[in-house]
Amino acid sequence: MRTALLQDTRGISLESLNKLGNPDVEQCQELSRKKSNSDDKLYKRKCILLKYNTETESTMPVSKTERKNGKFFEQLQISRPEGKAYDNTLFQYDEDFSNLKNAVGLWRFGKKGRDLGHLGDVTDVKYIGNNVLLLTDMFNNRLQTLDTNGKLLNTCDLENIYPVCATLTKERQVVLTSHVQKCIMLLSKEGTVMNTYRQGSFTSPFGISEDPLGEYFAVTDQQGNSLTLLDKQFNIVLEINPTNDRNNCPFRSPRHVIFSPNGLIFVADSGNHSLKAFDKNGILVTNIGTYGRDAGFLRSPYGICIDHSGNVLIADHYNDRIACFDQRGQWIRETLSSYHRLRHPQGLALTSDNKLCVSHGERKATEIAFFDITKANEIEQTFRSERL
Repeated sequence: MRTALLQDTRGISLESLNKLGNPDVEQCQELSRKKSNSDDKLYKRKCILLKYNTETESTMPVSKTERKNGKFFEQLQISRPEGKAYDNTLFQYDEDFSNLKNAVGLWRFGKKGRDLGHLGDVTDVKYIGNNVLLLTDMFNNRLQTLDTNGKLLNTCDLENIYPVCATLTKERQVVLTSHVQKCIMLLSKEGTVMNTYRQGSFTSPFGISEDPLGEYFAVTDQQGNSLTLLDKQFNIVLEINPTNDRNNCPFRSPRHVIFSPNGLIFVADSGNHSLKAFDKNGILVTNIGTYGRDAGFLRSPYGICIDHSGNVLIADHYNDRIACFDQRGQWIRETLSSYHRLRHPQGLALTSDNKLCVSHGERKATEIAFFDITKANEIEQTFRSERL
């Protein structure tokens, strides 16, 4: 009988695979070694595909252990990334996607995985100016920067931190919440931890945001059901928790938090299926939404951002949509929905040129989608007429 000499994509012969039905110890060790070698070769080929353009000063690492974070933080210091980003094979423009329902869809980026350019679970997205987005990938334990055309710029791998949300301060430093360490961390330009804040009542810090003047941080605690306002030295200025809730409106699994341009603190109160707005004195100003599927209702809100008209955009996680309210809590429209191939949105950010960036996915947020919401009103009218 002829022995097949073809090789599969892992570099292991079909003859070896046929022996897997009754392997001995030596066979298992040999196959394991071959698989490891073939994985290394595949990884190196991916690194070659993802290498930086030689016109830039950045260089791609050749192995996981040699990956450096310095360039990532150097990039955050410049006014605009110079040169070209490396060509990412996962970046694509989908004509069918962009034309869906006269769609506002522009670009999609990402694929589930742990390699460079892959996404594990992007729990937070922040627009940090100069056409750059900061992605917090908790599952892959890394931060990534992406330009508004959908090209990956750089990555920063973290050690045993598992960031949930991150923000870039006025001083161009990264402050993040850590799922594993249960604390807030300030990172240096090299990616090392400069300062750690472990507030006594923190059990699972989640969202973090800096106020427009750069004076305070707002932090939510998902399991502790609290909102904490800290100064830049991480001293407590205000705390709203179950023991001192003056508003008699307790949180239940609060997630993302942002400051509005006028200084209000918006909190996605996911367990209560609502969005709450507080002033800096901790007084409840607005309580938006309640459980439901129809217009004006929410099901586990996550990411939040404010559009250029002052309206509040909310990632309505289990309704598979981006809901739009005014700051008084009045429903305006369904900006995006499952018609736009949106599934369980999490992170949300709006760029200066009105591009809405959403992290989403079936179980975890493994794709970043870009939309031009300047057309949102027109699209919503189209949807309504088609539903009649």
